[in-house]
Amino acid sequence: MASNLGLFAASRKPHQLNDVQFHTNVLNDVQYVLLDRMDEIIRRAIVWQEATWHDAATTPRKS
Repeated sequence: MASNLGLFAASRKPHQLNDVQFHTNVLNDVQYVLLDRMDEIIRRAIVWQEATWHDAATTPRKS
């Protein structure tokens, strides 16, 4: 994903946009990448939590 951001930034022509527009576009793309990564982390945490609960439910308890 970071390489996609680099390609995006490299493909923009700063002289076609003013500095504020250019940096706003880059920051919006950074935000998108971070949110996408957060979604992946949350999905993995849910899978781990479900597996942990399953293990706890199926592991016999010692008396």
